[in-house]
Amino acid sequence: MSNIPATHGDFRIIRRLAFILLIAVLAAPSVSRGDIQEFIPRNTGFEGELDIDMNHESNRNTTRGQGLETTDTFFNEKLVLAASGYVYHPRFLIYLGKIGGGLSQESFKNNLDPSLGSGSWNNVFIHEYEARTLLLPEHPYNLELFALRRNPFIGGRVALGIHPVSYSKGALFTYKQMPVLFRLGYVLDTVENGKSKSDTKIFNTNGSYNKENYSLAGAFSHSDSQNLIGPANLEFTNDDYTLQNQLRFFDRKLFLTSDLSRNEITQQGLTTSLKGSRFAWNEQLNAYLPWDFIVLARYNHFRDNERSLDAGAIAENRVTSTTDGAGFSITHKLYESLQTGYNLNYLSSKTGTGDVTDTSHSVNGTYTKKIPRGRLTASGYVSDSVSDRRGAPTVINEPHSARILDTFLLIRTDIDDASIRMDVRNPFDNTFVNLIKDTHFRVIRVGDTVTIQILAIPPEALSIDPLFVYDFRVTYQIISGSVEINTLDLGYSLKLELFNGYFIPYYNYSHRKQRVLSGFLSGGPEDATSQTAGVMVQRPGYTLLAEYQDYQSRFNPSNKYRAEAIYSHDITPTTYLNARAYYTKVKNLEGVFKPGSSTESGTGADVSIQKSFPGRNLTMSATGSYAQRKYVFDTKTYSVGAALTWRVAKLDISLGANMNHSETALDNGKEENMYQRYYLSVKRYIF
Repeated sequence: MSNIPATHGDFRIIRRLAFILLIAVLAAPSVSRGDIQEFIPRNTGFEGELDIDMNHESNRNTTRGQGLETTDTFFNEKLVLAASGYVYHPRFLIYLGKIGGGLSQESFKNNLDPSLGSGSWNNVFIHEYEARTLLLPEHPYNLELFALRRNPFIGGRVALGIHPVSYSKGALFTYKQMPVLFRLGYVLDTVENGKSKSDTKIFNTNGSYNKENYSLAGAFSHSDSQNLIGPANLEFTNDDYTLQNQLRFFDRKLFLTSDLSRNEITQQGLTTSLKGSRFAWNEQLNAYLPWDFIVLARYNHFRDNERSLDAGAIAENRVTSTTDGAGFSITHKLYESLQTGYNLNYLSSKTGTGDVTDTSHSVNGTYTKKIPRGRLTASGYVSDSVSDRRGAPTVINEPHSARILDTFLLIRTDIDDASIRMDVRNPFDNTFVNLIKDTHFRVIRVGDTVTIQILAIPPEALSIDPLFVYDFRVTYQIISGSVEINTLDLGYSLKLELFNGYFIPYYNYSHRKQRVLSGFLSGGPEDATSQTAGVMVQRPGYTLLAEYQDYQSRFNPSNKYRAEAIYSHDITPTTYLNARAYYTKVKNLEGVFKPGSSTESGTGADVSIQKSFPGRNLTMSATGSYAQRKYVFDTKTYSVGAALTWRVAKLDISLGANMNHSETALDNGKEENMYQRYYLSVKRYIF
């Protein structure tokens, strides 16, 4: 990878920062030498640090001994100087300036394609800066100006890592004088990586007015991005409008909250285009009435529009959805023992491909009573709902959030798997990137529900943070047909807490029965009963659990056994131990659409321990886990890890290692994955 040359503007800013730092250091701390000298920057803090980071990762994915093996070793050495101070007076203007520079080295090796990494060392010069100033920091109104440059490193997985260069500069004006709050900001972000470049301009403003019985808040945000990826150019704009007000009456016994919002996006690529909008209107009334009654009433209206043109398509695809919802609930609490409630909900969704209307009523109650040596809790509910579906309704841009390998459940049921389309929001420029089924995500169907598992993120939207939570949009159609279904749900639960919560037996029962009032439902209506019985032994420091569940269903019946033991305790005032062991067994029985399948079982344990030495500013931790899952194939997973942080005078040291290993016994051989990471971070404060 070649160096990214610094521009003349970069060096000009660096020279100015260096000049400010020099003036700040040499400036005498004494007071006046004349009116002009009052405006010479006065240094109140000067810091310098040396950062050294080392990281080694290896990844091996093989089947029958053949597959991809990569290693990535990275070193980074950086010197950072910073100065902070004020001009004239700390209440007039304060500033912060930083400059940093150094070198990074990387060695990446790919056993299948040496052109992606042969193991030779790649050297890159890095330089960073940050400048911030705040005018009138303690006044009701102030102005912040900033400019910064970052040169982060994104480690390689298949090929050499990259060193994108990011620039950010902007201004933020704030006015805060109760009851008024107002902010106005502008930011220009630029990210460069080789032949790729993105520029994002963000303008945002928000304000609020708050009084004792009334509040009003509004906001507007506009972002405009241009992304150059090789010869392709992608343009993206996003506009958000929001307005909210709340009225409070009768000594805050009644609240009326109104929300209006509109979002508009436009995305234009070389061969694709996307335009979408969503309008939302929400009204909610909360009333706290005499005799411990609480009333909640709400109304929601959503309208979604989307127009897209995919590569190779002749005609533009247009989708429109209008959703109206309303709800009412009233709850009552009698002393500390009995709580009851009634709920009414209505939802109507109309799209160009079909409509669906849901109406439901439910009643629930919970009774708690002290008994000799313990407490009894009993609860129950009854719900009756009618769902009327016509055609194949479309759900547009259903929002979800998840990390890589996480799962989430789609809201609707009876979904057409082939119609599912997913996009992920690029965290760098907020554009949306399309995901490919079975490459980036997997569809898991259980009965009439659908769960999505995230497998991978496209490189252009991949965050540096492995635990980053991504935003997804899912569009799908419900299976075509005309059917009206009545669903009756009822259930109850009993729980005893005996001997001050030491011994806790419990039992849960639920039943769902459907009737087809008109039309045709593939597979027929559901008739399912779930019974769960268990016992928990719980004391400070440990928990033991044993549970059995019998689930009888026309679609996916099963029997499930579960046992778990947890120990969590401070062994000493500076030593904490957490350990867990578990066992599960699921027997999948025959359903309408599937024969009885293999019994699934899982066994595992994990342990973590943390030890601190406060007098030495030293903390050590270690973790380990083991899991085995037997279903169609037998999979075993192991992981171990250790970390240490230590601060000695002006020296901070962090080091650690972790290893994950999994193997699956397939019919045609063994599939194996081994991941190892070792890291060391040293920070030395020079002054």
